[in-house]
Amino acid sequence: MIIEVGIQSDEHFAEASNLNQTSIGLAFGVNRPDGTVFYGRIAAFHVRDRDVVVYLDGVSGDPDEVSLNLRHDEKLFFSRYTRESHLIGTLERIEDKINAAR
Repeated sequence: MIIEVGIQSDEHFAEASNLNQTSIGLAFGVNRPDGTVFYGRIAAFHVRDRDVVVYLDGVSGDPDEVSLNLRHDEKLFFSRYTRESHLIGTLERIEDKINAAR
């Protein structure tokens, strides 16, 4: 589900081929072409010539069973509301209140 806030969605996406080291540990959702929806957390990924293998965090088992093989152009959706953005927002509100009290 995507929640609209003003003109911005609470989610942003990245194509599988554009994942980078900052993607590790993030929760994501992906809508597969067959209609299947996966949610998980990225443990690791491997960008290969024909596909991108995304390994799921917190899932044990055979590597083929705990990973997703995605096309380069498949979109992974991430929430804008990460722990870091929540903390930064809280600190900015505190700073605004301190400045207003001066």
